[in-house]
Amino acid sequence: MTNEEKKNALEMYAIKMYNHFFMDGWKFNYFDSPDNICNVARCFPNAKEIKISNIPVDCFTLQSLKDIFLHELTHAIVGFDHGHNGIFQKVCQLIGCKGNKTHNTYYIDYKTKLYFPRVPKNIKTIKT
Repeated sequence: MTNEEKKNALEMYAIKMYNHFFMDGWKFNYFDSPDNICNVARCFPNAKEIKISNIPVDCFTLQSLKDIFLHELTHAIVGFDHGHNGIFQKVCQLIGCKGNKTHNTYYIDYKTKLYFPRVPKNIKTIKT
């Protein structure tokens, strides 16, 4: 599956999930991250928007990208006051997220297409 096919499939999935949970006005988009450092995804409740970085699309399967979306969707449903507590985890599971905790920052090595859950110490991090 090409990156463009993954992106299209994920956009359709997002629309389906927004409709399923009666989340009128919610949008789904991609964002560019500086250099090799990225937040994989973000939920913006005030803007009613979930965004996933363009970087992991190249490295993750469609199922992993759907899981990342469901993680952010859970934040939208339960609110950020819950962080990743038990309520968050339960809702995550109920809506179909695998519940695997991911780290917020990834380093992508473009030559090998490998990603690391933590930024290697020799890489300068960029705060966003």
